[in-house]
Amino acid sequence: DRTRTAGMYGITTQLIFINLDQLYRAREMMDALVHELGHHVQWVSTGTAEDLVKSHAEAMTRVAARLIERIAKGAFKELLKEVSWW
Repeated sequence: DRTRTAGMYGITTQLIFINLDQLYRAREMMDALVHELGHHVQWVSTGTAEDLVKSHAEAMTRVAARLIERIAKGAFKELLKEVSWW
């Protein structure tokens, strides 16, 4: 259908794929990553990985909260020191 997918979570492999187009801007990349990590948390917790359902929204909230907590503690400082976002 020619729509671009920002990311994808594979329930059989538990791998996350992020479209390279998302990597140019931090916000788009983080949005896609939190969304897909939300599917992983949702899958592990409920055995489903569906969009637009309460369990996915709750999983994304948990992922975002943990991510913010880890950023605040400097967990990614060394990893991201040379990244240049537009």
